[in-house]
Amino acid sequence: MSYIDAMPLDCDPIARFLCERTGGWMPVERAKDVVSNIVSGPDAVRELWQDGARTAIGIIVDTCETTGNAAELSLFCAVADPALLDQLLDWARERLRGSPRQNLDIPRWPGLFVPEDWLAGRGFSRAHTLHEMAREGLELPSPPAPLPRGWQWCDYTDAHFDGFYEVLSQAFRDVPGAFVLERGMARARARRLAIPPQLLCREGEVAAFVRLDVSGTSGDIAMLGRHPRHRGAGLGPHLIQRGLVVLVAHGARRQLLEVAAENDRAMALYERAGFARVRSYDVWRRPLSLR
Repeated sequence: MSYIDAMPLDCDPIARFLCERTGGWMPVERAKDVVSNIVSGPDAVRELWQDGARTAIGIIVDTCETTGNAAELSLFCAVADPALLDQLLDWARERLRGSPRQNLDIPRWPGLFVPEDWLAGRGFSRAHTLHEMAREGLELPSPPAPLPRGWQWCDYTDAHFDGFYEVLSQAFRDVPGAFVLERGMARARARRLAIPPQLLCREGEVAAFVRLDVSGTSGDIAMLGRHPRHRGAGLGPHLIQRGLVVLVAHGARRQLLEVAAENDRAMALYERAGFARVRSYDVWRRPLSLR
């Protein structure tokens, strides 16, 4: 088995492999975004080949702040082979030597061959659980009450970035499974998004936002958050409604989102908007210092 570095600038076959390994759970466009925009560079993506065929891909994401100060190792394997997984884990540990991150996370996404006994045997334990939720159709929930005076939706521009990033970093600081890109990467990504972040402002100041992605007839409420100082202001229904209105306008007949298991209030809010839990997966963690 040999290593061959993957180049993000030519990521189409890698993205297709990731989509196939997850049974379409990770769409090709989302996979391209991860491989070309979220990782720190080509050396954060590693392919394993055997007998002329791509067998596995490992992706390290260490460009984001997380609640556990963790880097993530995403493993996409065509076969359940502990030796293959060991090679990718050894590569990731070496690649992250000297990293400021304290922990290493491995998500057990649907359809992937990452056995629990392998994780436990390498010192990993469950850190948190994430739920995927979905709703079907183009019908929108009943709109919430009108926004109070002084609140309005704003079109994102580069001039909003500082306020947007402040809300992003504060809203997700303690949310399990949330990733906050480093400032420079977050600015560049906001400029590239096909659907700009939807900003909810109070007297011109960014108070909350919802970020959306569309792939074919599916749409994703990728991130939804408000600044902690606006807790209790009843912004959640407004953010969900805005996200659904925009996704439906882009032809997304199926709307998706992801939420941490610990966030019961958010789960209830999404369920009232017509979302239902469709599947769950665990994220496993171990200290990077563990050899």
